[in-house]
Amino acid sequence: MIVTVSRGKESTYMKTFTIDEQNNITAFGTQEEAAATTTTPFDSFASQKELAELAGGWPAERLVAIWNSLPGVKPVKGFKSAKAAAGRIWEHIQNLGEMERTQGQGWRTGGHGYAREGKGD
Repeated sequence: MIVTVSRGKESTYMKTFTIDEQNNITAFGTQEEAAATTTTPFDSFASQKELAELAGGWPAERLVAIWNSLPGVKPVKGFKSAKAAAGRIWEHIQNLGEMERTQGQGWRTGGHGYAREGKGD
């Protein structure tokens, strides 16, 4: 999973997240920026409720894979519900987005730990 943040030139910072078929999550300044920047098929969400609606249609294994690929989380084997998984994922990606926005750096997760990426835009 790759978690990155892209900031537009807007004065108000409102995140729109995309998640692709490989579970890469990217945060954008606007829905329009997400659509213009992303070339692979993706689902987008801007709230915990929207993520929960998407997660309701995903297999439980995907939710576990998403969670377990996030940096700094304790791996799980399952969730009580898609809504519970979405809540935990949403909470964690909010923290990553703030860290990246503040520090101006993205985090890439991979099979062998974390690697810091340079500034995007």
